[in-house]
Amino acid sequence: LSNREIPTSDELPCTGAKSKIYHSEESPYAKIEFYSKEEFLKEILYAYFDKLNMPKPFSLKRFSNPLPELDESTRNDRNLDKAIYEKLKFIHKAFPSFSELLSKSHKLLGLDEIIEYVTQSEGRTRYLAVKTGNIYTKFPNHDVTGLCLVDLPGLEAAQGHEQKLVSSLEYEVDAVIFVKSPDVLGTDWEQADYNIFDLIDNAAREIDLAHRLFLVLNEKNDGSNRKQVQLL
Repeated sequence: LSNREIPTSDELPCTGAKSKIYHSEESPYAKIEFYSKEEFLKEILYAYFDKLNMPKPFSLKRFSNPLPELDESTRNDRNLDKAIYEKLKFIHKAFPSFSELLSKSHKLLGLDEIIEYVTQSEGRTRYLAVKTGNIYTKFPNHDVTGLCLVDLPGLEAAQGHEQKLVSSLEYEVDAVIFVKSPDVLGTDWEQADYNIFDLIDNAAREIDLAHRLFLVLNEKNDGSNRKQVQLL
């Protein structure tokens, strides 16, 4: 797959929805599965409201009404809560642009159309309605029958419903590849990295993390972060 299907960036995160990539000898295609209205309300939106200790809307119609203001004066984690609230505001503002996709039957697409449903780049919002993007394409190594790669959105795209990531880690994957591109100005592991390690560890406590997690450090094309990669 190229950047036309699932783009990458060394700046803002691109992946917005979970993608499952399967090896297939047939012509490449994608099957997009959408959240039902009830799933989106109770599994996605309620997680934000619970995190913020705000009264939950009893319907999507009620959610479309103006959001209550965030009371920052009584919060211990004001910066984190503000970030979660901003994400909720983004979903609320974008809701009219993707709400008609909720509870729709799956959609079959060509690979050139995937980008419109699984990425958040260039102002796209349809990914918010997508439960899973199933992509069927031929892998370079054809001796991979039964292999499926699961591309999960990062925590920055999942603020408020990290438990959805944990569920995927617990029930859908056997091993995790964590890809990090070290910053030219920094060489240390960040708190967000450790948060992800904890999520992976908690998802399957019976398996030692060292046997399940594989780290990949990306070196930039111009080699500007080569030293940072070596130090980590």
